[in-house]
Amino acid sequence: MWESNDLTEAERIGQILFVGITGQTLTPETASFLREIRPGGIILFQRNITSRDQVQRLCRKLSNLLPVPPFLAIDQEGGRVNRLKAILPSLPANLDLAESDDQKLVERYGRGIGNCLRLLGFHMNFAPVLDLSGRKDPNGIGDRSFGTDPERVALLGDSFLQALKRSQILGTMKHFPGLGSADIDSHLRMPEIRKGRRKLWEEDLYPFRELAPLAPVTMISHAYYPSLSGQDPVPASMSPRIVEELLLGQLDYKGLVVCDDLEMGSIDPESGLDRVAVQAVNAGNDMLLVCRSKRMIRAAARGLLEAARKGVLFRDRIDRSLRKILKLKRRFLLGGRVDGSAQRFRHVAFDLSRIQERVEEIRREAMRPVRSRQTRSRPVRRRKISR
Repeated sequence: MWESNDLTEAERIGQILFVGITGQTLTPETASFLREIRPGGIILFQRNITSRDQVQRLCRKLSNLLPVPPFLAIDQEGGRVNRLKAILPSLPANLDLAESDDQKLVERYGRGIGNCLRLLGFHMNFAPVLDLSGRKDPNGIGDRSFGTDPERVALLGDSFLQALKRSQILGTMKHFPGLGSADIDSHLRMPEIRKGRRKLWEEDLYPFRELAPLAPVTMISHAYYPSLSGQDPVPASMSPRIVEELLLGQLDYKGLVVCDDLEMGSIDPESGLDRVAVQAVNAGNDMLLVCRSKRMIRAAARGLLEAARKGVLFRDRIDRSLRKILKLKRRFLLGGRVDGSAQRFRHVAFDLSRIQERVEEIRREAMRPVRSRQTRSRPVRRRKISR
């Protein structure tokens, strides 16, 4: 089932694309567009979600639309990146969880998020964030991070990833090789991170190095790292030195590699998304996010298809990505029927609300005078990450 040799060239190229859609229902226009592109993945945003029943119906219809079902993904980090805010309570940010000093709370939180996504019909979560960041750093990450301590970020990222896995959700470590030292949000323009290679290796890359054997998916950033990619000012997502040589080679990463959204401000629109898409795949990415514009999605599909026909994209390069994509789909998309009942979902949502209450309680305790504080939660233990 779903062997790459059974797919047409257009279907093979479609599997490389991870696209966004508009609206809260699968309209005939959207269905026609998706049948045209045959994307390997579909990402939903807050704009697509209004209620539990609605998103379950939408996920079910999207799963049954194409001959090779797409991954259904979402950015459900928590905090200010809560795409499910229409149907879930307020959720703590990663930094709030980290500051609770309670690793079990992070594991419980990750399991709650994973169970919620599974009940709704998703397969993949573009989380957790492994960038090193303080709350007010100007990098677009801030409290989305577990903090600035590389070891702590790795430990809590491991807890979150393992919890998602237990819920049969594919987790993602992002944004490789780290956006913590950026001086601007890469959604606006491409940051230049001038930290030296050794410092990047010891600090920003540490969580990614530790979790590379575990994470099923890695998302590549759109920042420029001169010490890693050389003097040609290209984002990491377009750099073979960073994706092919560093991540896939030196770190021996075996999972799926997805580049961040190609419609972000850090990508030069003058380059043309047809050429950008080819450059990203040749750099080593397996799938490309194009999250909004049908025109841009069509441009990326057209560029990849033309490059494949002309031999600019070699067949064995596409085959490598397809093997990884289809292997994960056979594993995660062919599971048994999930009980997505309202009762099950209410139970998961209630547990997540209790976690938010506990984080707020810990914060209030931390603000009290030292003599009046009660015993804090179990501290994060320095343990070796399971391989």
